[in-house]
Amino acid sequence: MKRLRRRDIRAEVRRRRVPTEQDWGNYPADLDQNHAYQKFSGKTNEEVQRYFKSNALATTEDLRRMPRVPFQYYMLGFRDAIAAEAFEPTWKSDAASCFLGLILEKIEKHPDHILAIMPELLPTAEHVADNQTAFGAKESVYGSFLKIFKRIQALYAALGG
Repeated sequence: MKRLRRRDIRAEVRRRRVPTEQDWGNYPADLDQNHAYQKFSGKTNEEVQRYFKSNALATTEDLRRMPRVPFQYYMLGFRDAIAAEAFEPTWKSDAASCFLGLILEKIEKHPDHILAIMPELLPTAEHVADNQTAFGAKESVYGSFLKIFKRIQALYAALGG
């Protein structure tokens, strides 16, 4: 399986700033958003890699509930974790599926959250789609990653990407 250039990805993520409290908006008013804030706020993407690697399902749920700026910043951290492929074997398939599923969900329901970072997500999404077996994700369980990726590409193109 072809490895992504992690050095390039890490350098790009470091150029972005950690979201401020203002970026999180009125997080105390929403229990799920408050949970994400408590877990992620003030942390760099390097500092949250352990969250992604230990439980991709819960972390995906946290990402799903974030406002736009924190979502964009930490979604690139999730992308980093996927590119590094450093998940526990039992989480690798779930992580890959969650990554593609979250991209699809955001581009369908909240394109304003994801369009700005799509060029940075697409290479890793394509890598996941092309390597479903290597991620241990049975098509009978997770569906076709390639079909999901093609849907993502079509929606992105329709939105001007």
